[in-house]
Amino acid sequence: ITDKAFYLALEDKGIFRSTDEGKHWTLLNDTAAGMRILAVATIENTVFVGTTEGLYRISAGTWEKLSVDTTKTIHSLAVSENNLYVGTGPDLSQLETPEGIGAYIGQMLSSDNPSSWEIFHSTDLGDTWTELTPTSTSFTMKISPGVKVLAAGETLLALGVTTFRSTDRGKTWTDFGFDFDTSDPNSIVNSVTLSAFPAVSVNENTFFKAGALGVTRSTDGGASWHSFMKGIVGTRISNLVASKKALYASTASAITKSTDGGASWEFLRFNSDALTLKPAEKVDLTNLLSLPKLAISGGVLYGITPRLAEENELRLFHLSAKGTVLVPIRGVPTLSKDSSSIINIIRQANPTHHQKKYPGAFAVNGDTFFVEYKRKLLRWKRGESEWFNTGLTDTGKNSDDSDDFLTSFRLAVSGETLYVGKRDGHLFQSLDEGNTWKDLTSSLPLRFNHFNDIVFDNSTVYVATDAGVLTSEDGEHWRAITDKSGMHTVIDQMAVTATTVYGAGTEGVYQLKNRSEWQKISPEVPDNVISLVTDSNRLYIATQQRGIFHIALENEND
Repeated sequence: ITDKAFYLALEDKGIFRSTDEGKHWTLLNDTAAGMRILAVATIENTVFVGTTEGLYRISAGTWEKLSVDTTKTIHSLAVSENNLYVGTGPDLSQLETPEGIGAYIGQMLSSDNPSSWEIFHSTDLGDTWTELTPTSTSFTMKISPGVKVLAAGETLLALGVTTFRSTDRGKTWTDFGFDFDTSDPNSIVNSVTLSAFPAVSVNENTFFKAGALGVTRSTDGGASWHSFMKGIVGTRISNLVASKKALYASTASAITKSTDGGASWEFLRFNSDALTLKPAEKVDLTNLLSLPKLAISGGVLYGITPRLAEENELRLFHLSAKGTVLVPIRGVPTLSKDSSSIINIIRQANPTHHQKKYPGAFAVNGDTFFVEYKRKLLRWKRGESEWFNTGLTDTGKNSDDSDDFLTSFRLAVSGETLYVGKRDGHLFQSLDEGNTWKDLTSSLPLRFNHFNDIVFDNSTVYVATDAGVLTSEDGEHWRAITDKSGMHTVIDQMAVTATTVYGAGTEGVYQLKNRSEWQKISPEVPDNVISLVTDSNRLYIATQQRGIFHIALENEND
C-alpha cells in the first residue's frame, strides 16, 4: 500500500494496481509475467518487487530492474524508515526433487562461498547497495535455502536454518545458531521452510513467523521462539485416531494428543532415556518425527516413521502405559542404509516429493506389524530378525507420481485375515497373515477405479470405493450397500463402534442402519475427509485442509 494506490502481487501473474480502494484492478504490465514474485515492500510511493529474476522498482507506474550484485533469487524485503534490506537465496523451484536437492547440497558444500544467501542494504531507494551478509563458518549457511530479513528500528533479524541478529543496522551480527525450539518438534521444519513463509516484526523485541506447521513468536529479539498457536487449527493433519477417550493426530513432524474432545492439544515426545541415537541422528533431538502413521491395536497407540538419519530405516513406537510419552519398540530390523540427515530435513520442506521412501498403509495386530513401504507390503513380528515381504507389490501405473503418499494401499487387519486394496483397483485377501493371497476383484458386484477405505466390524469387512461400499462376511459373497432409494453412496472414510458403522463423504455423514442401508445424519462436510473416528458419543472428521470437526451422536443404540 502506498499513499496513492494498492498493489497486489500474484506469485506468477504479475503486479496489479488499484487507485479506488480495491474496486478495480489494472495489470501494470507483463514485465513480471513468467517470474515468481516472492516479496513486495514499499517506501513512501515507491514499490519494490523481489522475484526469481532479481529486484525491480516501480515508481510512477514505471518498472525498473535494480542492479543488486547477486545472481540469486530475491527471497525477502524489509523496510525500516528509508532503509531497504534485501535477503537472497537459491531458486527453491530447483529443490523440488531429490536430484535437485542432492545437486544443490553437493554444489554448496564444495563451493568456496561461505553462504548460500546474502543480505544487501540501500538508503537511496535502491540506487546503491552495501552488502551486510553475516560472516560465519557454519555449514548451515552454505546449505540454508534462503533467508528471511526482518527490520525494526536498528534491529535486523536474518532467519534461516541459522538465525542472526544485528542491533546496529547490520554492521555487526550475533549468531543465535539453529533456529528451532528444542521443546517443539515442529519448529525445525519451520526453520528449514522459513524463507518461503511470512514473518513480521512488531518492535525490536517482538517478532512473529509462520511456517509449514504453525506460527511462532519471539519476545527477546529473536534469541528464542515459542509456539503461538493453541489447539490444532491451521495445522495440516495426516492421521486421526481415537482410543480410551483420547484423540491422536499426526502432522508432518509430530504427534499430538487431546483429552478434551479436541479443545486443546499437547505434543507427545519420545522417552529419551530409552532412545539411543547415532551421532548423525542427533540433529533430530529425539523428538522430530517425519510423516508419522498411526494405528490402534488392543487400545494402544502405535506409530511408524522413517529415521531421519537413515532414510530406509523404520522406527516403530507405542504410547506409554501412562499415555504421556512415546516409547521406541526394540529390535526393529534395518531395511537398508542410505542418504543423510540434512538431506531428509530439507526434503521435509516439501514433503509431497520423494514420498515412496515413507511408510504408506500401516496396521498392527498384537505383536505383528504391517506396513507398505516402497509399494511393497511388509510384515514384522516382535522377535523376528527381519521384515517379511508378503509378496504383495503394487506395480500399477503412476508409480513415480509425487502424490504416491496420498494414494497408498488401503489395508485392514483382523486376526490372521488381511484385506488390501491396491492402487490399480484390485482387492486381495489373505487368511494367513500375508503368506498367501487371493485376488477377489472378479467376484465383486461393483465396478470402480480406486479404494477409499477398508474397515472390519468383527468378521465383516466393509470396502469403500469411488463407486460405493461393498461388504462381505467371508470374502466369498459380496453385496453393495445402498441408501433407501437404492443409490450407491460414495463414502471416503469409515468408522466402527460396537453398534454402528459410520461413513463420511463429500455429500455428508452417514450411519449404516441395521448394517444394510446408509442413512444421512449430517448434510455436509467442511472439506475432503482424510480420517473418521468416534469417541465419547462424538464423531470426528479430520479434513484435508481445514482441521478437525465433530458432531454429536445421539441415540446411537436406536
